[in-house]
Order: sequence, then structure tokens, then C-alpha cells
Amino acid sequence: MFDTDGTWNLGMEPLELDYDRKYWTTRDGKRLKIEEMESSHIRNCINLLKRNITKLNENDLEDEYYINYFEFKINEFEKELKKKRCI
Repeated sequence: MFDTDGTWNLGMEPLELDYDRKYWTTRDGKRLKIEEMESSHIRNCINLLKRNITKLNENDLEDEYYINYFEFKINEFEKELKKKRCI
């Protein structure tokens, strides 16, 4: 599922499960409520998603499916950080 650089091995599997609002699925398959996540974990997830967008752009793989997903989750995480008054 993950490459050695810590990004997803894109194209391996669909990501619909995480389109589930208010949840994040960890590397080991645990589903977490975003509101219960530590702010530092949320920031790490945002950074992971941003690295994946960069990876797509660097490899000219402008896959709208993944980019839309990554942007959706970044937005969701940033809203939660604002609720927690962390950004």
C-alpha cells in the first residue's frame, strides 16, 4: 500500500472508504474518528496527503480521482484543526 518514501503506492486500490466523512483509516487499517485524533496526528496526515499530491505532479500523473480525494481529506483535517484552534 505504501512506497518506501512514505507515500501511497498509487493505483493499487480505490480510496472510497476514506471518503467517509469524519474518519481516517490508518496504515494498519484502523478507522479513527478525526475529531478524536491528536492535532499532531492530523498534521502528519495533512503532510502525507500533500506529499502524495507532489508525487502525482512530479510524475505527471495528474489523476483527478486521487487529487480530489487528497484535497477533500486535507480540507476535512484543516477544519478539525480550526475547531481545535490549532491553526
